[in-house]
Amino acid sequence: MFQSKADEAQREAEGYRRMIRANSEKLEEEYAEKLAKLCLQETEERRRKKLEELKALENSHSDYYNMKLRMQAEIAGLLERMEATKQQWVTSNVTKMGACAQKGR
Repeated sequence: MFQSKADEAQREAEGYRRMIRANSEKLEEEYAEKLAKLCLQETEERRRKKLEELKALENSHSDYYNMKLRMQAEIAGLLERMEATKQQWVTSNVTKMGACAQKGR
Protein backbone atom coordinates (compact mmCIF):
# COMPACT_ATOMS: atom_id res chain seq x y z
CA MET A 1 0.00 0.00 0.00
CA PHE A 2 2.78 2.41 0.87
CA GLN A 3 4.65 1.37 -2.22
CA SER A 4 1.67 2.09 -4.46
CA LYS A 5 1.21 5.51 -2.84
CA ALA A 6 4.94 6.17 -3.25
CA ASP A 7 4.79 5.10 -6.91
CA GLU A 8 1.74 7.28 -7.47
CA ALA A 9 3.45 10.25 -5.79
CA GLN A 10 6.55 9.65 -7.91
CA ARG A 11 4.47 9.57 -11.12
CA GLU A 12 2.68 12.72 -10.03
CA ALA A 13 6.02 14.41 -9.26
CA GLU A 14 7.37 13.33 -12.66
CA GLY A 15 4.26 14.78 -14.31
CA TYR A 16 4.83 18.07 -12.51
CA ARG A 17 8.50 18.05 -13.58
CA ARG A 18 7.45 17.57 -17.22
CA MET A 19 4.91 20.40 -16.91
CA ILE A 20 7.54 22.63 -15.30
CA ARG A 21 10.08 21.76 -18.04
CA ALA A 22 7.50 22.44 -20.75
CA ASN A 23 6.51 25.74 -19.14
CA SER A 24 10.17 26.70 -18.68
CA GLU A 25 10.92 25.94 -22.32
CA LYS A 26 7.86 27.91 -23.41
CA LEU A 27 8.89 30.86 -21.22
CA GLU A 28 12.45 30.72 -22.57
CA GLU A 29 11.14 30.75 -26.15
CA GLU A 30 8.84 33.69 -25.38
CA TYR A 31 11.69 35.52 -23.68
CA ALA A 32 13.99 34.89 -26.65
CA GLU A 33 11.30 36.12 -29.06
CA LYS A 34 10.68 39.27 -27.01
CA LEU A 35 14.39 39.90 -26.72
CA ALA A 36 14.85 39.45 -30.47
CA LYS A 37 11.93 41.79 -31.14
CA LEU A 38 13.40 44.37 -28.76
CA CYS A 39 16.80 44.08 -30.46
CA LEU A 40 15.11 44.47 -33.83
CA GLN A 41 13.29 47.60 -32.65
CA GLU A 42 16.52 49.05 -31.28
CA THR A 43 18.30 48.23 -34.53
CA GLU A 44 15.52 49.85 -36.55
CA GLU A 45 15.73 52.97 -34.36
CA ARG A 46 19.51 53.15 -34.86
CA ARG A 47 19.03 52.68 -38.62
CA ARG A 48 16.44 55.46 -38.69
CA LYS A 49 18.77 57.82 -36.81
CA LYS A 50 21.67 56.98 -39.13
CA LEU A 51 19.46 57.69 -42.15
CA GLU A 52 18.55 61.08 -40.67
CA GLU A 53 22.24 61.81 -40.11
CA LEU A 54 23.03 60.77 -43.68
CA LYS A 55 20.31 63.04 -45.06
CA ALA A 56 21.64 65.95 -42.98
CA LEU A 57 25.17 65.29 -44.29
CA GLU A 58 23.92 65.06 -47.87
CA ASN A 59 22.05 68.37 -47.50
CA SER A 60 25.11 69.98 -45.95
CA HIS A 61 27.32 68.69 -48.75
CA SER A 62 24.84 69.91 -51.35
CA ASP A 63 24.81 73.38 -49.76
CA TYR A 64 28.60 73.39 -49.66
CA TYR A 65 28.86 72.30 -53.29
CA ASN A 66 26.39 74.97 -54.45
CA MET A 67 28.28 77.64 -52.50
CA LYS A 68 31.55 76.43 -54.02
CA LEU A 69 30.12 76.70 -57.55
CA ARG A 70 28.82 80.22 -56.86
CA MET A 71 32.19 81.30 -55.49
CA GLN A 72 34.03 79.81 -58.47
CA ALA A 73 31.72 81.70 -60.83
CA GLU A 74 32.24 84.95 -58.89
CA ILE A 75 36.02 84.47 -58.89
CA ALA A 76 36.01 83.76 -62.63
CA GLY A 77 33.95 86.94 -63.18
CA LEU A 78 36.35 88.99 -61.04
CA LEU A 79 39.35 87.61 -62.93
CA GLU A 80 37.73 88.53 -66.25
CA ARG A 81 37.02 92.05 -64.99
CA MET A 82 40.58 92.38 -63.68
CA GLU A 83 41.98 91.26 -67.03
CA ALA A 84 39.71 93.70 -68.89
CA THR A 85 40.76 96.52 -66.54
CA LYS A 86 44.40 95.59 -67.01
CA GLN A 87 44.00 95.65 -70.80
CA GLN A 88 42.29 99.05 -70.62
CA TRP A 89 45.04 100.39 -68.38
CA VAL A 90 47.79 99.08 -70.69
CA THR A 91 46.02 100.49 -73.76
CA SER A 92 45.46 103.81 -72.01
CA ASN A 93 49.10 104.10 -70.92
CA VAL A 94 50.39 103.15 -74.38
CA THR A 95 48.19 105.85 -75.91
CA LYS A 96 49.39 108.44 -73.38
CA MET A 97 53.01 107.47 -73.92
CA GLY A 98 52.54 107.78 -77.65
CA ALA A 99 51.03 111.25 -77.24
CA CYS A 100 53.88 112.33 -74.97
CA ALA A 101 56.44 111.03 -77.44
CA GLN A 102 54.87 113.04 -80.28
CA LYS A 103 54.89 116.25 -78.21
CA GLY A 104 58.56 115.78 -77.46
CA ARG A 105 59.55 115.73 -81.14
